Amino acid sequence: MTPTSFSKRSRLARLSNWARSSTSKRLQKRAAGYPISSKAEIPLPPPLIHGVLHQGAKMILAGGSKSYKTWSLIDLAISVAGGSPWWGWDCVRQPVFYLNLELQEGWFKHRVWDISDAKKRASPPDDLMLWQLRGKSYDVMTIRTALDQQMQKFGIKPGLLVIDPVYKLFAGGNENDAGEVTSFMEEIEAFTI
Repeated sequence: MTPTSFSKRSRLARLSNWARSSTSKRLQKRAAGYPISSKAEIPLPPPLIHGVLHQGAKMILAGGSKSYKTWSLIDLAISVAGGSPWWGWDCVRQPVFYLNLELQEGWFKHRVWDISDAKKRASPPDDLMLWQLRGKSYDVMTIRTALDQQMQKFGIKPGLLVIDPVYKLFAGGNENDAGEVTSFMEEIEAFTI
């Protein structure tokens, strides 16, 4: 065996050691600023939906075709924008940005009004901002850049961003490629920061 060739077992051992030391260093770096002396001292992000979702977190609402996912997400958006309960959970009033990538604009707005009526609201909340992108094809990075520009233009940072449906932002990506999925999820994570 030459000094530059390694057995498979040796390569795996070196990789394992590197991962342990690398992970350990990252964890030590992250943990250095977070002493856990008492539970009361641990800062938590503010809630959006008490007991379900807090600001800066991600939530996925999944279900089969025609299982009322969009209806549920519109109800969620109206509840947060209006500060009213969603499915029995109290919501904190925050501006909501809803990216509609699927329904035609007229049908989507009719659903917003139908749900507002069902919640006994005179009209949809003023803090519910709709962005109609049906029929357009953009990747997640383009949408994020445009959203940042819109937030700066209007001076609004939404407490909740709804992307419906999220798969439409995967624009040509391969959902079976771990690297592409990781990049996509990192872009989605950037929305929450």
